[in-house]
Parts: sequence; C-alpha cells; structure tokens
Amino acid sequence: MRGPTWYLARLRAMTPREAAWRGRSAVALRLRPLGRRLAEPSWDGAWPEHVRALAETRRGSLVADAERIAAGELELWGRRVEVDPARIDWARDPFGETGDRKPLWELNRQQHLFPLAAGAALAGRDDWAQACAGQMLDWAARRPRDTWDSGYENAHRLVGWAWTAPFLRGFLSPAQLEQVSASYAEQAAFTAARPSLHSSANNHRLAELVGLLAATAVGVDLDRERLWGELERRVAAQTYDDGGGREQAGGYFLYVLEVLWVAAVLARGSGYTLGTLEERLGTMLGWLEKVADHKGEPPPLGDDAEDRFLRVEYFEPRRANEIAGRVRALLDGETTLVAKPVGSARDSVVLPASGLAVFRCDPGTRVVVDVGELGFGSLAAHGHADALSVLLDTAEGTLLRDSGTCAYAPPEKREPYRRTSAHNTVVVDGRSQARARGPHLWGRRFELTLEAHSVGAKIDYVRASHDGYRPARHTRSVTFLKPGLVIVLDRIDGEQELEATLVWQLRPDGPPARLAVATQPEAEHTAGDGPCSPRYTWCMEAPRSTWSTRGREVVFATVIGLEAAPPSPELRHDGATAVELPTIRLVERWQGGLPELG
Repeated sequence: MRGPTWYLARLRAMTPREAAWRGRSAVALRLRPLGRRLAEPSWDGAWPEHVRALAETRRGSLVADAERIAAGELELWGRRVEVDPARIDWARDPFGETGDRKPLWELNRQQHLFPLAAGAALAGRDDWAQACAGQMLDWAARRPRDTWDSGYENAHRLVGWAWTAPFLRGFLSPAQLEQVSASYAEQAAFTAARPSLHSSANNHRLAELVGLLAATAVGVDLDRERLWGELERRVAAQTYDDGGGREQAGGYFLYVLEVLWVAAVLARGSGYTLGTLEERLGTMLGWLEKVADHKGEPPPLGDDAEDRFLRVEYFEPRRANEIAGRVRALLDGETTLVAKPVGSARDSVVLPASGLAVFRCDPGTRVVVDVGELGFGSLAAHGHADALSVLLDTAEGTLLRDSGTCAYAPPEKREPYRRTSAHNTVVVDGRSQARARGPHLWGRRFELTLEAHSVGAKIDYVRASHDGYRPARHTRSVTFLKPGLVIVLDRIDGEQELEATLVWQLRPDGPPARLAVATQPEAEHTAGDGPCSPRYTWCMEAPRSTWSTRGREVVFATVIGLEAAPPSPELRHDGATAVELPTIRLVERWQGGLPELG
C-alpha cells in the first residue's frame, strides 16, 4: 500500500504543470468517470481480412496452442495456470495472494484469446470458438473494475479483442456482438480519458496510443491522425538516436519494439503508411543487432517483467529473435506472423548515446559494460542502480549475471533486485548509487561520465565514472585482451575513509568462476549468495562473491579468464594503477586514452 512518503516523492517528481493537469483531470473524471461516449466498433473494413490472412501464416502453432487453451491451460512467466474455460475467475490472482497485482493484471490482459480464436477458425472448431466468445462475454458482463481501472491495462485488451473478434463474428448472436461492442467502446473511452502523460509518459503511453489505434481499425470514432502523430513524437522521445530505449531496460526495449510492430501491422492492414515509424523501427533493429548475444537477446539490464503486447506464440518464452524477425518481415513488406532470420553483430561497439559498451570475440563471447544513465524521465521507473555494471557471456553460458527483477511488489521482493548491491559493480558505505522512493520511482540519482573508449581487433577498452556516492567518485576501466582475458580496474576516491565492496555475481548453472582479485588496501573476501531472478516472479538466490575493504582511496583489480583460470595479479597503486601477470603488465593512469600494455 502506498503511504504518505510515496505520494510526497511522487509529487516531487512532477513539474507544477503536471501537478495542475493531474488535479484538473481528477475533477473531470469524477464528473465523467468513463470519459466521452464513443460510437461502438463496426468490426468491418480492411482490418478483419488482414488479421485472418496473418493467422493463416501460423496455422500449425495457433491450432496447437488453441487446443491447450480450450482445455483450460494458460501460461504466465513459464508457470502453468489451470482455469475453468467456461468461467474464469477474473478477480482472482492466479498465483494466490502474492502482494503483487501484476499476475492478476496479466490474466485480465487476456492474451490467450487471439490464439484461441484464430486456432478455432483455422481448425474449424466451433466449440473452441464458443469458449473464446463465452470468455469475452463473461468478462464484459462482470466488468471486474479493479482489474481494468487503468487505461494502460485496457490498451492490451483493445489490441487483443481487435485481433480476436474478426474470428468470432459467426459465433456471436446480434445481441452478443452488441455486448462485446459496447464493452469495447467503453474500454476505448476509458483509455482515451486517462492518458499517461508528463512523468508517466513512458512505454505506458505508447501502449495506450496503439490500443486506441486498434480501436480505430475496427471502426471506433477516434481521431486516428492525431493518435498516430502523437505516437511518432513519443517514440522519438523514448528512444535514442542510435535506436536504444531510454528506459535503460532490455526487456522493455523488446516490449516497445513489439508495441510498435503492432502499430505498424494495424497501419498496413488498414491501408495507411508508417510515416517516421518505419525509419525508427529499422534503427531499433540495428541497435538490437549491435548489442545482442549469440541468441539474439539484448543485455538483461534494468527491469524485465516480460511484458507482451501480442503473444503470437502463446506457450513459448518471449524471444527477441521472434519479435525482431516479425518486425524485419513487416519492413520487407510481407504479410506474415512468421519471423525472418535476424543476426547479431560480430564487432565490438561503444554506444555513448544509449550507454553501452559491447565487446565481442568469437565464438559467442560478449562483454557488456553499462555506461548509461539511470532511466527515462523524472521517474526512471524501470532503471536499476547498476552504473558501470559488467555482464559477461561465453559460448559456455553466462559467467557474470544480472540480478533480474523478481517482482514489482511487495517492497521486500522488489528492492533487493534493483539496488546497487545486486549488480556487478562497487558499493560504497552500503549505499545504492541512486535512492529508491517507490517501486517505480527514484529520488537521488547518479551522473555518469564516459571518459575514454576504443575498440579494435585485439583490444577493446572503456573507462567511465559516476558520482552516485558523492563526494566519493567511482571510476572503472574494462580492458578486453582478446581472446581470453578481461581486466576490470576500479578506483574509489573519497574525501574521507570509506568502505568499498566489489560485487561479482555468478550463475549457478554457468561455467566455473574464473576470476582473480587483488585489492589495495587488502580486502576481506566473502563467497555467498545473492538475488537472482531468471524470469519475472522467479525469485531465488545464486552465487555471489564480494571483496570489502576500507580506505580514503580504494583500488580493485579483477582478472577474468575466459579460457582458463587466470593467475593472481600483482597490484600496485600510486596515482596510476599497475597490474602485473606472468606475461602482461597493464598500467591505468585514469586519464587520457588507452592504458599502457607491456
């Protein structure tokens, strides 16, 4: 439950203009809770024919999924959920009383309806179609307001029903179709009346706009031109020029990419051009290719609740290659739900705008250094306090992992996964680099400076610093000596004595730890466990090693062997930092360009 402290922090994140707008909006919605009445959808036009043609391209998988859904099997975050397909309890958390509303909202997004309806039509199964229609009618009749009192959540159903209803026209009586249409118009009006604007205008607003565009595709009387124009502006504001997402969260990058794919499919299927969205989608695909691992996945930084806008392959985990491949097919002018092959780059790259350094060496090695900002806007809602964190994957698997997300509530589950101590970086005096003010709200945050970087055939390098522990400053350099050695140097410089803790998180099912650490002053090493969430709602622990020491100036040197365990390094620091191994000597002067190698 949100208390006075949260509301005060939320108010501080608003501009005076936003506070005034929210006050006026609250009054208006009290007078007219559902917004202005909208004409009901006609379910005619070009869109129904287009969505039926799309479904035909995935006939086999849609029919297979529909059979399981019709039998009462659903799936949320890799967990099987059994329901009565004749009467789902829309007001009951499918996972029980967890303190997190998201599983309940996820159930009410009803993303199983499209594969059920499409599979029914493709297989000629009237009983499946009747089950799907019955669920829509049941939900519309019961109107579980506590599960849809959000324009953002409604937007998912506006899209889902627009993809579902074209397959059910022959199974609904005129009275039943009227009931579905009335509910749809009511949800569209509600969504239009409750826009996520100002500090809340992140991916939620994109989803709302695309939900309303879906409503226009089925005949609801909304201003499509205005909605599309706002979508183009919001996309430009929420992505960097290099194509990365400003929310600093890999999972939400994929979510936004899918939201925009749905928008593009709706436009093409209704006979409209994509405008500036076409170029932006191409740029986003280019960014993903530059940063993806050998499986096509972006770095797992920030929040990831595996949000989907349309679950085409309902029982499969979300895969970046599927989302990106469908975008690629659409940009190539193909009417299909089948993903085209997409790849990942083989070259190292530093992306100053989106804040990632990605170092590569075949086969399958990827070193990621987070040199980006905390997150998007005044809330930075989905960012983690993970400045200068390092992730490392090899062909064997993940060596240095991210903590993941676990859950959005309650706080005792949420906070341990997004604070600095849950990431591969340095903690000073037990603090986090940014101060959490709520589950999706940050107060004090850090400023990060990218100081130097270079990529090449044999050596990749990056150095950056941040002020999240001000007045102390943390500077980190990462040198990748290809193909088998990564050297990470940390310098923490304060005005008085401080405690610094170096954190390295390992996967329990990954390759064995191949790292050696030297410190100045001498540090205490602790091998234990830390938070690990491989998927949303999956909350567990995995191996974590820490090194802690005290001093006014602290230096850590970590040597990571990709092919074999490295020897212990010798460390000397006197302004410059020298690391000596049997065959390599590296000197970091903490200024200028590359370190000296000998």
